[in-house]
Amino acid sequence: MAIVHLIDLAYEIAQKEYKDGTFSFNQLYTQLNSKANANSHQQSIGEVYCELLQDPRFTYIGDKKWRLREFLSDDQINNISESLYDIQVEGNTDENKTKSIIEKEIDEEFDEAAEENETNSEL
Repeated sequence: MAIVHLIDLAYEIAQKEYKDGTFSFNQLYTQLNSKANANSHQQSIGEVYCELLQDPRFTYIGDKKWRLREFLSDDQINNISESLYDIQVEGNTDENKTKSIIEKEIDEEFDEAAEENETNSEL
């Protein structure tokens, strides 16, 4: 029996459950965690999130939403990249000057997923 890496399992779940639609990391992680536990795989939420960020099959589209890259046109990918990375953050705090909006969204999404994971593991 071949070993399936969690990111590949996440991709299979995204293809099956979300097809060309959007999904949140929390949705994907919850499904991945339930399937992975059944197969005795264990990986921290941070490791899964890092793998998702690095895997070219997944595209963060903003507003805590993800899509599979295969369902996006080149123009859509370019528009997403421009809107996410060409944002000027205004404000007086040092944090606003050093963090882009995309980094804040990713941090918030990761924190929410970690809190949900803690709650689930306490049950």
